[in-house]
Amino acid sequence: GMRKDRIIPVMLKELADKNEIKVFGNGERTTNFIHISDLIKVINFFLQSSYHGSINVGKENVSLLEIANKLIKIKGNKQSKIKLIEEGKKEKFILDTSKLNELIKL
Repeated sequence: GMRKDRIIPVMLKELADKNEIKVFGNGERTTNFIHISDLIKVINFFLQSSYHGSINVGKENVSLLEIANKLIKIKGNKQSKIKLIEEGKKEKFILDTSKLNELIKL
């Protein structure tokens, strides 16, 4: 299962406990998720491929603010809110999966 100290479980707990989700920085910091079935597809592709080299594996770059909004839409209510906390990491990291996308369709 998903580790309890990762972003989605932490946000879900905050939403359940306080009806708000804290997002550090301006909310634009991004992360990348890939479904396990897509990861298995990628692994199988490269096991059968003659490709040599490094490649980023991921599917969707999504901001922390987008994650918080999706969680509120699914699990929250009209009083649920997002609280931006100025401290914390603010950089935007976007995983370039263009090489992967040229080789395999996820």
